[in-house]
Amino acid sequence: VCLFKSHIKKSCQIFIVNMNSFVIRAAKPYLATTGATVNGHYGEILYKGDRLVTFIYEKSRSSDITQGLPKVEQIFEARSIDSLSPNLERRIEDWNERIPRILGVPWGFLIGAELTIAQSRISLVNKIQKVYRSQGVQIHNRHIEIIIRQVTSKVRVSEDGMSNVFSPGELIGLLRAERAGRALDESIYYRAILLGITRASLNTQSFISEASFQETARVLAKAALRGRIDWLKGLKENVVLGGIIPVGTGFQKFVHRSPQDKNLYFEIKKNLFASEMRDFLFLHTELVSSDSDVTNNFYET
Repeated sequence: VCLFKSHIKKSCQIFIVNMNSFVIRAAKPYLATTGATVNGHYGEILYKGDRLVTFIYEKSRSSDITQGLPKVEQIFEARSIDSLSPNLERRIEDWNERIPRILGVPWGFLIGAELTIAQSRISLVNKIQKVYRSQGVQIHNRHIEIIIRQVTSKVRVSEDGMSNVFSPGELIGLLRAERAGRALDESIYYRAILLGITRASLNTQSFISEASFQETARVLAKAALRGRIDWLKGLKENVVLGGIIPVGTGFQKFVHRSPQDKNLYFEIKKNLFASEMRDFLFLHTELVSSDSDVTNNFYET
């Protein structure tokens, strides 16, 4: 029996209602999703261990993605699309001419290349995800972005600028072009280029990495004729030769401290030692005689 004055915060079933009281049966709620099957009927007694509710879950099943593989391969290999609209191609060429004209010759090439690479990466990721999602396959963007970064990591040196470092039409890395532009007084003009995954793997600084991908005999013969040197700075070439990969603790051997850094390190240690000794002498002045020259000699050193 419960009075109206008390606050009921539990689920219950009301049996009898009087003027000043009512009789209830305490209950415990169990939430169920739509479509769940309730085991039992109204008024039936359920004991401990009996099944109360059966939930039904829907799980997407991976379907065959062979229909979308040709489209994904076409995007990764950067193959030309025959159905490309002539108007779209004309608009791209128009923008390539208008950006340098508006922003100037040096900044037009640099900003145009940066915008082209950024927008092409976003567009490629969206197109590849669209193919996979149409087949019911969920892939995180980070896996595709790693491949797209390698595909868009090269630029072609433009013939518009005169440079004594790179030849016109030469393929170089984007980071290398940016570092060279900051180090040199003259500007390096380059255009963004989209390489296929095969060409991107065969255009690296390590010929061992290229040979591990495909066309091993041709790559090794070409590297031998050119006298190429592999400095073993990447992951693939160290894995092939069984060396320590430059990741984590293995990266320390590739870091060389300059003499200036070493002198700076000892200078910092010296300043810390001097400050500690100064605090010690200030707190323990009774240990140092007034007529001694310890303090003066310390400051002189």
